[in-house]
Amino acid sequence: MEKMNDLRKGKAAVKEWGHTLLIGWTDRSIAFIAQICLANESGGGGTIVVLAEKDKEGMEKELMSSLSEKDLMGTNVVFRSGSPLNALDLRRAACETARSIVIMATGTTPSAADAATLRVVIALKTFPDIVGHVVVEVLDKEMEYLMRLIGGANIETLVTFETLARMSLSAVKQPGIAVAYESMLGFDGDEFYTAKVCHRLGGLSWSSTIHLSAPATNI
Repeated sequence: MEKMNDLRKGKAAVKEWGHTLLIGWTDRSIAFIAQICLANESGGGGTIVVLAEKDKEGMEKELMSSLSEKDLMGTNVVFRSGSPLNALDLRRAACETARSIVIMATGTTPSAADAATLRVVIALKTFPDIVGHVVVEVLDKEMEYLMRLIGGANIETLVTFETLARMSLSAVKQPGIAVAYESMLGFDGDEFYTAKVCHRLGGLSWSSTIHLSAPATNI
């Protein structure tokens, strides 16, 4: 009975490997989940684990009201209620076996949000066996250096306010570029993948390598 209650409240441990761990629940979380579902579609789906200091059932209802089963495209979304500052809750969300970890900024002000995010980065540092790539949302540009300094080489920061401001300005100056941004950065339609150069391509001309990558396009 106790285990069933833990599962219903989002307190049970997650048994997943190679998943995406989303830390924090904001008004941007559902849009993020939708993009990850698109990215996972080519692989038949995947798993997204959400850890936030919110009610599990409330987050599930919010997701279900915005995305249908078809929109998830085979991806399973698992919610866990807990504090990202608590090592036990982070372990319950399987942070050590995640393929990627995304920390979303949550707070009433940019400074408060970045301070909370920094504490999460410090909490993750207590897990030396984390192998996943960590992406941190930063609201104040001046906090970016500190995030990188404390997080180390394993984290990548994204200053969302600055990035969105530059993209918006570009869209105003150059009509139509917003469509190009969506096409290149979104996961709907064709996607970008990085791959190591195969040794058998050494010494070949660029035109000679094109047919070797079909149906993909080399960039």
